Amino acid sequence: MDPNSSAVLTSALGLPPAEREDLINCLWASLEMESGLLSPDDEAFAAESLKRRTEIQEGKVATISHQELRSQLGR
Repeated sequence: MDPNSSAVLTSALGLPPAEREDLINCLWASLEMESGLLSPDDEAFAAESLKRRTEIQEGKVATISHQELRSQLGR
């Protein structure tokens, strides 16, 4: 690992767990895009999923159970 990569790694390891997880997901998605495993639509979906998960983790939105969802949908 070159010195710049080592510095980035050291810095990343100092992040709180949730931020490290977000960083991992972003890095993984970039590898998937470069390898052709993700299409641009998949990338947009992954970005939206990450955004929504972050909103839940930060308490900006609340989740409901599957049962509550079904009830709200009238099923």
